[in-house]
Amino acid sequence: MKRLSIVIMMTGLLHIPNVFAASANLGVLALAEGPVALIRGTARYEAAAGTPLQPGDFIDSDESAVQIEGLAGARIATGPHTRLYLDRKGTATQVILLSGWLKIDALPGIKGGRLVVDATGLSVDMSHAVSVVHTDGTDTEVFCDAGTLPLSVASAGGVDGHTLSLRQEEYAQRKGNGPVDSTGRPDAGFLQSMPSAFFDPLPAVALKKQPAPVPGKLREVSVEDVAPLLSQLPKADMRALAKRFAPRLADASFRAAVTQQFGGTLEWETELYRFERNAVRR
Repeated sequence: MKRLSIVIMMTGLLHIPNVFAASANLGVLALAEGPVALIRGTARYEAAAGTPLQPGDFIDSDESAVQIEGLAGARIATGPHTRLYLDRKGTATQVILLSGWLKIDALPGIKGGRLVVDATGLSVDMSHAVSVVHTDGTDTEVFCDAGTLPLSVASAGGVDGHTLSLRQEEYAQRKGNGPVDSTGRPDAGFLQSMPSAFFDPLPAVALKKQPAPVPGKLREVSVEDVAPLLSQLPKADMRALAKRFAPRLADASFRAAVTQQFGGTLEWETELYRFERNAVRR
């Protein structure tokens, strides 16, 4: 293909079969109080209950609280204004919590591989516990309601540092890049802020046996839509994300915003160079 516009068009077409492929499902959006923003591929969608979830999905619950079923043999609920990114790393399902509240109920006897939640440099293995995680994008709090909860703290270089484990009714917090404080039970502020539904076991949601709804496409993403991903995901994921959203560089406003906010980073400078080189060849 000689023209960049054709390349971009064909790239989009190649993504279509994979976007909603059932074999790639991680779980399903089982319950949603209201519309849920879903970024998949290079587009923003509005998702509803019953929507299958895929690796690479970015979910913003907005005003709604949602529940996800079948994610690595666990049941997961979010609070309002919660942003999370789903991925699969080997045999582990990864949930990157960018901001907000998560409650995870690992369901005994259900095989689904490991479930790992990452929040601002704190990695938590949720495979054998009932737990709550909260982050505002800087500070992180973790509460183990039942079971055992191994925590791993990433070092400044992104390598796993020291580890510790929480047991039933134990609580830990980490402020910024500081040490983890795991002394004692959760304070009153944590309990008062936690969504009230998290105090009870998460109920099973009966899903109707009908074709899964296809999320309604709203538009192609803007830099504002994906800025939380591009600024908060681990460095190791940045190359894949820059490549994923590179087709949007054909939009002048997207390109200008990327250049302003993320220009100078190796990942985006590489994609900007490729775009400019292909544009010259048109």
